[in-house]
Amino acid sequence: MYGRLPLHCCALVGATLNCSSPQQQPSTSSIGSVEGTVSGHALVARDGVAVAFPNAAIPHLFVVLGDRSPLCTLLQGAATGTPATLEVASLTSLELEVFDQRSRSVNPGTFPVVTTSQNPPLLASGFFSETDSACALPVNQTATAGSVTVATLEPTVTGTYDLTFGSDHITGSFDVANCSNVDIEGSGATNPPVCVK
Repeated sequence: MYGRLPLHCCALVGATLNCSSPQQQPSTSSIGSVEGTVSGHALVARDGVAVAFPNAAIPHLFVVLGDRSPLCTLLQGAATGTPATLEVASLTSLELEVFDQRSRSVNPGTFPVVTTSQNPPLLASGFFSETDSACALPVNQTATAGSVTVATLEPTVTGTYDLTFGSDHITGSFDVANCSNVDIEGSGATNPPVCVK
């Protein structure tokens, strides 16, 4: 039911976030840190963004930390007007996804990683990936335990995380700007992936 979305975007068919222009939005974030490695790979966060879906069936929020900048512009680069899976080339990233079933939008709180069929009111997912220059995924790991804490949503999205990926463990924090005008697709989309280089 829950899965990786922003860099390999696959949610809500045809939904476009807040129709503000890229020029009106910050294209870079404040701070992101990643301590530890996953499958022997480290991430030096050079940029980060938050992408919110307050009107989804289950409100959710993504925080993406990556080693390319400007990350918001790269994510907006696949806005084709047609549902398509987005891949950003040559990118090492950590995607944090939180779901909040308590209300109609995501609120601050601690979201546990759930890997079973449990359906608590708050839950999180974590994905560590690395794409090559052709947008293939030589590294693609899903968190098996841990939690994500969202502290604030305005003026930036801030918080911390503590995640386990099998035998690997990473921790860190985020203080990232919101990124809108990002097209998101549905799981039934049949269009070929868009590789943003």
